[in-house]
Amino acid sequence: MLSFLKRWVVPNVTPILLIGLYGYVMYSFCHELAYKLIYLHYGLRAFYLAAVVVYSLLAAITLALWFQLKFLADPGTFAPQQHLDNIEQTPYFLSDPYGFPLFCSSCQSYKPLRVHHSTNHGRCVVKFDHFCIFLNAVVGYANYPVFIKLLVWFTVKWLFVLIVDVIFVNRVFTVDRHVNIHLIALAIACGFWLMLAGGLLASNLLKYIGANFTTVEEIAKRKPLDLHLSVVDGSLRKVVKIDPDLRSSLFDTRSFKQNWNQVFYCYQDRKLGSIARTVAYILLPFFDPWFVTKTFVQNKRHAVTIWEYNAMSNVKISDESWEIIQQKLRLDDLSQCWVLSMMLLKEMTDLESPSTADLKQRQE
Repeated sequence: MLSFLKRWVVPNVTPILLIGLYGYVMYSFCHELAYKLIYLHYGLRAFYLAAVVVYSLLAAITLALWFQLKFLADPGTFAPQQHLDNIEQTPYFLSDPYGFPLFCSSCQSYKPLRVHHSTNHGRCVVKFDHFCIFLNAVVGYANYPVFIKLLVWFTVKWLFVLIVDVIFVNRVFTVDRHVNIHLIALAIACGFWLMLAGGLLASNLLKYIGANFTTVEEIAKRKPLDLHLSVVDGSLRKVVKIDPDLRSSLFDTRSFKQNWNQVFYCYQDRKLGSIARTVAYILLPFFDPWFVTKTFVQNKRHAVTIWEYNAMSNVKISDESWEIIQQKLRLDDLSQCWVLSMMLLKEMTDLESPSTADLKQRQE
């Protein structure tokens, strides 16, 4: 029952409640605040028109971005990869402690680095960040720029509503002594959503983008679990243990600019480019330098293949972390790295299997 509520009821009911709240806020702002108070009570016709036009524009932008995030932008679905003929040629891959590649039991597919299974999406997603219950959408590498853009404009919208509301609510209380419950509710809703959206925006910009890791990776690093990589070392392939400290900074380039460029990454290795261009994409609602929307629509029909995944720059280990891994290989500490155990497993299998003499004895 709890699983049903978590997987189906909450993701589907929450957006409906938010749409109702969205409609109530529109009514409170446009009718109760702008029309009845600003226009009829104070006679500020120009201010009333400006407030309604600006609010309508901000509401249209946020709704359009939500529609793009929910229905047009694929989060970065990873195509099931079951054939691993060339995996031994890769410098490193995610493995278990015995050196075997990790598989997703739900997708029946090989799981590379930074690929996680999303229960809500039903598929593995490249750089899966989180599932947003408020938007009922999965956020991954492909639609992350749209998510950040939505947070920015969502924050701007609520900030605008709060400023206008506070100005006139304060004037009503101090001059006219008239209380409108809708304006009080509007101020409370603005404060709540502004803290939520602003907090998410600040944490994403300063924390996740600055350090180049996702929400899922942050949750995983709190668990005392080690990752393992199968790494080529000369003529051998060794398993290297990635402890939680290294795991938390495995993809961090130690450069905000490089991390920014790797996070704002689009399909077919199209980066949004410089920080200035990315900021322009976020702040200008209709500025789309790389036709991101068109690219996302293509993503809906085409999942990321293993060859396209290998060409991505934002799923590769940073140079600093790679140097730490190489140091572990040079030290040859058995607690940190060991030889791939395929040969050992084969020897154990041979020992456990009955010999020809044993079979003859059993037949006799």
